[in-house]
Amino acid sequence: MPGGKRDSSRARVQPVFGQLLARCPDGSAWLPSLLRLAEPATPLPAELIADPGTLLNGPDACFERLFPPPERFLRWLIRHPEAMVWPRRGQEKHTHGAATQRRREALLGRCGSPAQTQAREVALSELAQYGATRSRRRWWTFEGFTHVDCCLETEKLLLFIEGKRTDRVSKATAWFPQRNQLARNLEVAAEHAQGREYALLLVAEQEPLPEELDLAPGLPHLGDGEREALLGHFLGWTTWRAVCEATGIDYESLPDTVAS
Repeated sequence: MPGGKRDSSRARVQPVFGQLLARCPDGSAWLPSLLRLAEPATPLPAELIADPGTLLNGPDACFERLFPPPERFLRWLIRHPEAMVWPRRGQEKHTHGAATQRRREALLGRCGSPAQTQAREVALSELAQYGATRSRRRWWTFEGFTHVDCCLETEKLLLFIEGKRTDRVSKATAWFPQRNQLARNLEVAAEHAQGREYALLLVAEQEPLPEELDLAPGLPHLGDGEREALLGHFLGWTTWRAVCEATGIDYESLPDTVAS
């Protein structure tokens, strides 16, 4: 979650969507206009764009919504420790509490093959027991919970907004740096859609780098067909100015800085 005087959440996401929600709490007056920004590349059906339904959640449930990591990805990391890299702080490798450090070193093969096999079995057993929803601070949790900048939910659609300003798309987990927050949040949206259409839209001030929009490397646990289907729900990116123009907000009135 970004911070500082140019915090994208407080200087862009909440001012823009806060105004929209205050003007029309059910989203009917502005949600179709927002979805049309992704045309013609949008995978969403035309009838859904025209009538995406009314919002089920108010402002308190829209901003910084907390979701657990995808359980399938946690399981894949446990089964493929060779794909992970040990995080660093500066020049030094990050260390943990004694018990967590010992178990993670074993899982990553630093204590021999028998210890690695045992650590993997224990981790998979505990993941099955606790699930992703109770994975916080577990030694085998190599991807944490995510805060979604803005979650817009109707009876037909689950739409995640990832907002950027001066900051860039960040990594989702230090243990698997190929995975960025867009890949993670798109997968989270799929998990929580519950049969509805779902999508992820990036809104930024500047054009993202090509590698920031390359989500496939962050989804190694999915088969090719499943990965392509998931990526089809990424609506791409648009600018804050375009969002404001489409929904009738004065872009120039948005705050330049926020209090620390």
